[in-house]
Amino acid sequence: MNMKKTLYLLSMLFIAACTADNLGIEESADNDMKFYASFEGAGLTKTYLNDEGYIRWTADDRISIFAGNTYNQQYRFDGETGQRGNTFTAVGSLRAGSALRANYSVYPYAEGNTISTDGVFSVTLPDTQAYVENSFGPNANTMVAVTEEVDDKHLFFKNACGYLKLSLYGEETITKITLKGNGGEKISGAARIAASYNGNPIVTMGDDATNSITIDCGEGVALGLTKDEATVFHFVLPPVVFSEGITITATATDGRVFERTASQSIAVERNKISKMSSLECDIFRGLTFLAEEATEIALYKYGNPQAITLEYRTGRTWMPYSIGTAIELEAGDNVCFRAGADGNEIFTTDADNSYQFSMTGKTRASGNIMSLLDPSLKRNSVPANCFYGLFARCGNLTSAPELPAVNLADHCYTFMFFNCTSLVDAPELPATTLDEYCYNAMFAGCSSLEKAPELKAPILAKGCYVNMFNQCESLSCVRMLATDISAVDCLDCWLSGVAEQGSVEIHWDLLNSDVDNTLPKRLGLPKYWEITLYVDDPIEK
Repeated sequence: MNMKKTLYLLSMLFIAACTADNLGIEESADNDMKFYASFEGAGLTKTYLNDEGYIRWTADDRISIFAGNTYNQQYRFDGETGQRGNTFTAVGSLRAGSALRANYSVYPYAEGNTISTDGVFSVTLPDTQAYVENSFGPNANTMVAVTEEVDDKHLFFKNACGYLKLSLYGEETITKITLKGNGGEKISGAARIAASYNGNPIVTMGDDATNSITIDCGEGVALGLTKDEATVFHFVLPPVVFSEGITITATATDGRVFERTASQSIAVERNKISKMSSLECDIFRGLTFLAEEATEIALYKYGNPQAITLEYRTGRTWMPYSIGTAIELEAGDNVCFRAGADGNEIFTTDADNSYQFSMTGKTRASGNIMSLLDPSLKRNSVPANCFYGLFARCGNLTSAPELPAVNLADHCYTFMFFNCTSLVDAPELPATTLDEYCYNAMFAGCSSLEKAPELKAPILAKGCYVNMFNQCESLSCVRMLATDISAVDCLDCWLSGVAEQGSVEIHWDLLNSDVDNTLPKRLGLPKYWEITLYVDDPIEK
């Protein structure tokens, strides 16, 4: 070997040796290196709160450890749920990076976690946190640890964030709660956390951080009914002062929204809980549209119907609505409608002079339709022709609002959901006394409708169910409580064009009144539909 090659090899070995010394560890194929992790004394550090209010580890928790160098190594908790401390073991091979003077760690592990050589973490604070009863969500509570030196393998974690405790009560089931600062404060997303041995972490939000955090309640969390039974939600927040207060928005399972604003300054400190007074969750119960995809919603008039006044809101402020104005919604947004302060005596006048909604994207309706007549929702009667064709040809309507009125006038719901081809579930129809043609063609052409609402009226009125489910080709089940079907045209074509096979459930008394055995014909049943009888509980014929 010549001298030139010898010097080159020696220099490479020297560089490799220096690199290994500076990094504190060597790249390794094993994962035997363990760290012991625990929490600062009286604080809330950890991944969840137990029943006594103390923080504990959860089995299989993961953390990022920068073991004497800047490589983000994933470590897994070796203990069991409920422990305050135990060891963590490396997942996969240990790697090398730029040298650090100590060992640094951050919870939770994320592939994107990084650290600078001067001990500043770059992490992402989640904008969505999962609901956990009496605690905060998994991976929500960011915390960091720094050892005294590289040889020290005891990680003493400290919370980087603080906590806002919100208590809600009322007759609602909530799917999500969103918190925003009224001053636009940044509370989620990109963050830098300066960490040092024996020092408290300092959080600085990035320029592209966001200004809201949402607690995801999954399929829904039922609130406690009284102030003393209020349901508690914990937001994990970076230390922040909401100088202009906060706004809380809670969404119910049917898309209705409760919003409350607190204008006073609120400070969230590291490792401390800030508590808000319990709030009654009184969600607007009137007509609400929730956008399942981007949509435009408008109310148009046809002919010359009687003048009405309406208000709408997409946030917390009610505004006058001008007929024909399209309201743009992104997926997940909602808009609420109600009558003006004096209410509306009538809506649609007749078939030629009507009001009809329109929507361009998939939209879910909920809430009490009577808010279009009475903002206080105390009115319980529907005038003649009132909602004639209100949602006719709204093929993007996926669910119907509530129709709670028990006093119906003639033609009040005629053609209301005509050709709503995306409508799968029908609203309840509680009225037991009917007027002429009140449900005439109400669901005609609703090709996705699978089950009819229970028809409660014991005595049918002239034309009351005529064409009611005509061309509802997916419909295969109807339950009708009537014992008197003698009214003219009351069942004319009501089940024409439904599913080929199905059943209608009727009361035993109706069968007994049919002495001439023409009941199937009088019921207007399709050829392959069957009759099921019931007295109190259904019984097969």
